[in-house]
Amino acid sequence: RDLHLIHTLSLQDALPIWLSPSRKKRVLSYIEANVGRQVLLTEIAHAAALSPYHFARSFRVTMGMSPMRYLLSRRIIAATIMLKTTLPMITVALDCGFLSQSHFCTAFKESTGKTPSHYRKTWRM
Repeated sequence: RDLHLIHTLSLQDALPIWLSPSRKKRVLSYIEANVGRQVLLTEIAHAAALSPYHFARSFRVTMGMSPMRYLLSRRIIAATIMLKTTLPMITVALDCGFLSQSHFCTAFKESTGKTPSHYRKTWRM
């Protein structure tokens, strides 16, 4: 009997759990509204009304990436828009939720293959 219970729990953990459309919409809206500040996984999970573990698992199944990877991708998209302005690089970095210009440059290059400065110059040509 105990073995059956363990087997059942293991099967439940193995099944993909998707975010419902309404929960997904709430989470994505929360991320968009907070892309420019430091956001913890627990905060996003709270917006989804799930534990951090179940939220992270469900988000990955639904979106194909971790919540923090998704947040980073949204920050990079915001940065590409801001880099088309004349704002100083540090302003772009901080307004997009990065802790420093160095952290921003590293993340941007890893994501796009270009440094923010190179992206800005390429866009202006």
